[in-house]
Amino acid sequence: GILVGAAMPNLLAATQRSRLDAATRQVVSEIRKVQSLAVTRSGVFGFHWGGDPNIAGLANSQYRLERDGIGGCAWPAPTDTLATNADVITDWADLAGPYPGVTITTVRDKNNVLLGGAIFDALGGSMNPCTAAAFPLTITLMDPSGATRTIEVRSAGSVRIQ
Repeated sequence: GILVGAAMPNLLAATQRSRLDAATRQVVSEIRKVQSLAVTRSGVFGFHWGGDPNIAGLANSQYRLERDGIGGCAWPAPTDTLATNADVITDWADLAGPYPGVTITTVRDKNNVLLGGAIFDALGGSMNPCTAAAFPLTITLMDPSGATRTIEVRSAGSVRIQ
């Protein structure tokens, strides 16, 4: 019983780290998916974060994939869905479902400006026509213990976990 009691905090910490790592891999996969869509469909596509400072009412753990269908930063409204707008690629997904307590705490450029997500052009390069973002972008995820993982998106389109 003593051994189990002593090992329990380590087991819980390992479980939280595992959830954070899996959530980070999921976000990287979604970012690469939206980048691939931009290339294969010759358009501007984005990974939109629920904590976008320009919208309200969504959790930091939420995200969706979108297309800038008519150009000029004409992204779908936050309330649009797959059923109501062809430029919504996925409805809002929530990391907190499969990974309880994990959130995307920030999406920032290198000047520490808070952004709404990562956007890719038809060549697969990361860009942000809506703001003057400075690259690289960093997407930070955090678990309930305060541990973080950071994803870096460079202007040439490389996406990696730091």
